[in-house]
Amino acid sequence: MKTIEVFYEVLDTYVAEFQGHPFDYLYESDIQACIYCRLASVLNQRIAIKTSGDFRRRYLDQDLIETTLVKSEYPTKIRFDIAVIDDTQASDQYLPWEQKVRLAIEIKYYQCGDRMRDRVQGFKRDLAKLSKHYNGEKGLVTQLGVALLFLQRPMNLTKFFEQELIQRLVPKDHGVQGIIIMPGDVITLGESR
Repeated sequence: MKTIEVFYEVLDTYVAEFQGHPFDYLYESDIQACIYCRLASVLNQRIAIKTSGDFRRRYLDQDLIETTLVKSEYPTKIRFDIAVIDDTQASDQYLPWEQKVRLAIEIKYYQCGDRMRDRVQGFKRDLAKLSKHYNGEKGLVTQLGVALLFLQRPMNLTKFFEQELIQRLVPKDHGVQGIIIMPGDVITLGESR
């Protein structure tokens, strides 16, 4: 099964659970952990990454390291909340913790009592970060970047997302998507699946 299809299946299942019981998730890290674990259990293949040069000489006694595809807070310098290494692009040009990713996920969570404006700004920064690093085969994110905004209760978001702003944040035919999830509703910004 393909990575992106698997992600959407995992997300659909998780969204239904979240919408039914939003107070089961008190922190953003609860949501991140659930999505990470589900994605890792379905995409449970491993990848061998060739090591080279100074890194191998200094730290390892082997030519290959083996690791799972699904990572959290990866890669080191950028740190997407969840990432899936692009096994077709694995290269010894990069350290094992700096490989290109097929799928990058950023998560924000609005808890009751938070300032919605702050969460929306964080969500917009996530969209900008994903857009900056997406560039198909040439970019750090090779297939899809997804920003998720979970809301603990239903809210009218029109004042935060005017149509023109959305088009600038998430251009059509660009591998970045924003999804807002709240009890009773899912709003998709940008490219639809």
